[in-house]
Amino acid sequence: MPEIELSAGVLEYDDAGAAGPVVVLLNGLLIGRSVWRSVVADLAVDHRCLVLELPLGAHRRPMRDDADLSGRGLAGLLALALQQMRIRPIRRSPLNFGLMSKRPVPDTVMDAWLRPAISSARIRRDVLTYLRATRKGEYLEAAASLPGFTGPALVVWAPEDRLMRPDHGRRLVQQLPDGRLAEVTDSYTLIPEDQPQRCAELIRAFIAETSR
Repeated sequence: MPEIELSAGVLEYDDAGAAGPVVVLLNGLLIGRSVWRSVVADLAVDHRCLVLELPLGAHRRPMRDDADLSGRGLAGLLALALQQMRIRPIRRSPLNFGLMSKRPVPDTVMDAWLRPAISSARIRRDVLTYLRATRKGEYLEAAASLPGFTGPALVVWAPEDRLMRPDHGRRLVQQLPDGRLAEVTDSYTLIPEDQPQRCAELIRAFIAETSR
């Protein structure tokens, strides 16, 4: 399995697909990179897909003790990883994952997401470090800087999402000078799980349109 050694620790990643536009995909808190598996299976026909395992609980390699795992720290980690890649190629409960996906995530997939945090104290430490370093208002401040990004941006949002309000997607697009909103029906938060084909379709169309 490919991996990159950075100052904060080792990141694992998947590198799949054909020569073509590069798509970088990221995971979320306690959700592994395999959440993108069906999207990658579609996109990899004509795109190169890089899927990083950020240290958010589903990662298998613990970070170093002094790693900065705040939101800003993870953003910096991602920038370093991409630079190196350019060089060298009770779970269904609403309290857990039940509100995130309309369709059950396969047990084998969810086992892989949760196993690292369940079985490793060092992985749990990474998650706690991230949560403790995230301060109130941090992401609102980040959103306030979005008007400075003038490149094309696609916001894919699920209007039925039960965790993120539908109007937040519209507000996000309004902050982006060249933002476009694509709403995906019959899905909750995990659009790559609920509607992978539609998700891949939107990404492919957006890349084709903006790379002319």
